[in-house]
Amino acid sequence: MNLLIYLEPLHELDNPFWHEAWLGFADRMATALKRRWPEARAVCVTNRALAYAKPRAPFDIVVLDHTELVPRFGATAAAVAAHWDSGGDDDSNTAMAALLRARLGGFEPGVCVSFSPVPFLRTAFSEAPVLFFEHGMVSRPPFPLTGYLDPFDIVRGSALVRLKDRVRGFQPTAAEAAFVAELRERYFGHIESGNRLAATVASWRKKFPRLMLLAGQFSNFYAFDCYAANKTPLDLVLHALAAAGPSVGVIVTEHPNHPFLNERMVEWLATSHPNFLWSPDFNATTWRAASQWLMAHVDAVATVSSKVGLETLLWRKPLLVLGSSHLDTIADGHDLAELDAVCARPWPAWKDAVLAWHLTRYTMPFDLLFETDLFCDRLELALAQHRSNNLDAAFDVAFVPIDDIRRSYDAAMTAYGVGAGAPAAAKAPESVRRTADVSHSPGSNQAMADAAEQTAETRRLKEEAANLQAQLDALHASTSWRITAPLRALSRRLRLRDLTAGGTGDPIPQSPPRSDCSTGASECREHSAASTHTRHTSADVAAMDQRAALPADFDRASYLRLHPDVAAAGDDPASHYLTHGIHEGRNYKENAPTLTPAHTAIGGRFVQTAPSSQNVLDLFQGEWSSAMPASSGLKSEPGYAALFEHALMTWANEVLGPFGGKTVLELGPLEGGHSYMLHGFGAKVTAVEANAAAFLRCLCVKEIFDLQGVHYLLGDFSKFLAADNRRFDAVIASGVLYHMTNPVELLRSIVKRTNRVLLWTHYYDEDVHSKRPDAHLFQRDKEVDDLLGGYCGARRLYAQEALDWTGFTGGTNTHAIWMEKASILRFFADNGFKTSVNFDHANHPNGAAFAVCAVRP
Repeated sequence: MNLLIYLEPLHELDNPFWHEAWLGFADRMATALKRRWPEARAVCVTNRALAYAKPRAPFDIVVLDHTELVPRFGATAAAVAAHWDSGGDDDSNTAMAALLRARLGGFEPGVCVSFSPVPFLRTAFSEAPVLFFEHGMVSRPPFPLTGYLDPFDIVRGSALVRLKDRVRGFQPTAAEAAFVAELRERYFGHIESGNRLAATVASWRKKFPRLMLLAGQFSNFYAFDCYAANKTPLDLVLHALAAAGPSVGVIVTEHPNHPFLNERMVEWLATSHPNFLWSPDFNATTWRAASQWLMAHVDAVATVSSKVGLETLLWRKPLLVLGSSHLDTIADGHDLAELDAVCARPWPAWKDAVLAWHLTRYTMPFDLLFETDLFCDRLELALAQHRSNNLDAAFDVAFVPIDDIRRSYDAAMTAYGVGAGAPAAAKAPESVRRTADVSHSPGSNQAMADAAEQTAETRRLKEEAANLQAQLDALHASTSWRITAPLRALSRRLRLRDLTAGGTGDPIPQSPPRSDCSTGASECREHSAASTHTRHTSADVAAMDQRAALPADFDRASYLRLHPDVAAAGDDPASHYLTHGIHEGRNYKENAPTLTPAHTAIGGRFVQTAPSSQNVLDLFQGEWSSAMPASSGLKSEPGYAALFEHALMTWANEVLGPFGGKTVLELGPLEGGHSYMLHGFGAKVTAVEANAAAFLRCLCVKEIFDLQGVHYLLGDFSKFLAADNRRFDAVIASGVLYHMTNPVELLRSIVKRTNRVLLWTHYYDEDVHSKRPDAHLFQRDKEVDDLLGGYCGARRLYAQEALDWTGFTGGTNTHAIWMEKASILRFFADNGFKTSVNFDHANHPNGAAFAVCAVRP
């Protein structure tokens, strides 16, 4: 069974990488194919840019460049795509088929899968069925990622259109109907229990007897341009505002990846059209899909071809299609003048049948589609039905048993924190749970408005607190705050100096508290330093003794006599020594030699003690994250992480090694602990470190332990990977991925250079991190989604105290992107690696973390 994947080569939206996320889907298709048929061949036709973006894949890439299609088949990419969507014509279809066959040589596919509605595949390969792939009706959280394989088309002639009567007449089994009902109740309960937009809509409800949601889309794309009565998003909005009339509030949302309303435009629309309703919260709503948070509180929905139109089936909301598209099958009208009449009609029972058909026959969760035999089963079914000319029967039976479908949705919704049942106070709105004979009258929505108003004040206060926290987070993430960090740190040091001269201000500690780094490695790159000075009780000091090793001969009375400023402040001497004195070089008993670091002698220019390895370490006293090997007898301060004797590297040597005689690239060596172990295994190590202070500490370690087989480089390892074409036997990336602002890009660079990878990283787990005290530092937004393509993660802001610490060894920005564990593992699978997981600690004190060894045969 050979497979041809047509991944649109046109530079749509003037972006050759716009469809890059689809490469991941193509990867999963080819992987599933070869799992069933190891000798099968998969070929992907795409443009030159995407071929560049995917240098290694489980499929062959054949380039069909944009310039070969434009202007030959149309003046622009949008024009060519629209031409194909309309069915093309005999001449262009024949010409394109000939071009494609010539480029593919003698390759003959058994089945074709296309991400675009192109007619020429059938012309080129008449013996092979063509399946059109797109996202399913529900693909945003809290639902699983879904897709469909339609044997007819994507929009114009899709199964929803071609099989209209059959779909409307579908009779779900009792189990299927129960699944849909359970899904509705669980989903609605979750949405309404935390709906930050409900109060906003309730205030609008007081002004307008009817509210309509206008689900926006974007232009210069066939799925909108070919089907909209008004050809730009703004024209669509203006038409809807005028046609709906002043008594209808039109709530406008935008496509989350392609917003078009700027501040000035919003101000103008609100002034010129009083029924224009929009909120900046739409773009800040959890998961960014604002429409699903609004759907329960409107009377009707209008759109052109958006999947929001299909979601009206879930919410039992009337749908007006402003143009003509595949949504005509479920539309209640096309003219906004019909709005009142449409809302007065009872909910037709056949729409519930269409929803059940979609969820059990058409829209397939990705975990079922690609992680089981389902994808290959659909290929075989399509081939058999194509040969028997019976494609209309493609969706006569459920794609898998209903219990498997239920488990897939249950797993996804549980992962997003959606409980097994809706909270009693947050059940689906009555308007959504109504029976088929209840209409959308304005009065029937008053109860909804009243209920929302009752909780509005509580939500307002919560939102105000959230907004204040967001402002604080934004300040901490700003460039100006980061740039002024040294000045603020200097200010604290000057206050400390004033205190020792008799001042009265409380000093602020300069070193981070210890944390449990017993499992994991360079997780110790991130610290949360104390930001206020506190006076400690005896119990506190006893605990600190355990953590920071208070000297056995510490003399409390002597310390107070030596340092009258401490006595005047009323501080406990042991507490002060542990939090300040040890880092300031203060003596802790009379007639004792100074503990000042070696570099402080004579103004910091000379060391007056005999040469020693300890002198070298003391150059950076108070800044070491790593403890030296116990056998060395050396002391690094604070030195809480045993990275020179780390089980992680022993495991890596067993799984990826042995490393003896092998070339190893280490990304972000921190302070050389893992380099030291790799050298001990006999590896030849190249280690790249961007943090200047950490690099200098690495050089200290190299000198102390004579690491002749280790070569340290100072600079950005991402740029090193881009510029240096060497391949390595293994790459070690411990504690660096979660400091990246584009982690997928780093992973791609790594797998270009090696077939063996050790990765230790924090990962984002919404269920875990939402319960942590630093939950406010994690953000999910559209930029992260766009950046990661088909993978998932969240933005993680650095706490300012960590940025200010002199020993900070985090990333080069004020934030980073943490990927989800499943996405990291899927990336390796997508690139042909087999993985082994260890050290998986969801409750790690610094955030969920795990290690993975990945090997590509």
